Amino acid sequence: MAHTKSYFRDHYSLLLLSINIFGVILVVLFIILRLVDINTSSYIIQCRNCSDPNALNKYITGGISGFISFILFILIIFIGSFVLSFKTYLVNRDLSITILYFGIFLEVVALIVSNALFILR
Repeated sequence: MAHTKSYFRDHYSLLLLSINIFGVILVVLFIILRLVDINTSSYIIQCRNCSDPNALNKYITGGISGFISFILFILIIFIGSFVLSFKTYLVNRDLSITILYFGIFLEVVALIVSNALFILR
């Protein structure tokens, strides 16, 4: 019981957890709103050899499942970073904070990649 009290009373970890939750909501809403806004059944889900403008089969198209996997990735990252941060808090507070930072970093990267794929459509 003292473990949960100490984790949830640490202001810095709660701040990072709040930023993490806000990031999850932001990325999920961004992807869902962009999917609703576009009236197409084919999306670019991969870009291979994007540095060469003459490359054949440069873009690989797919359905909506590619972007649903981004949403699942974000949720798995959030749950994983929260659980790992909670479990490692008693062992090392700095490690717990670092795990939350990496979760935020991965959410930002997923937002950038999904936005780039939506722009390429």
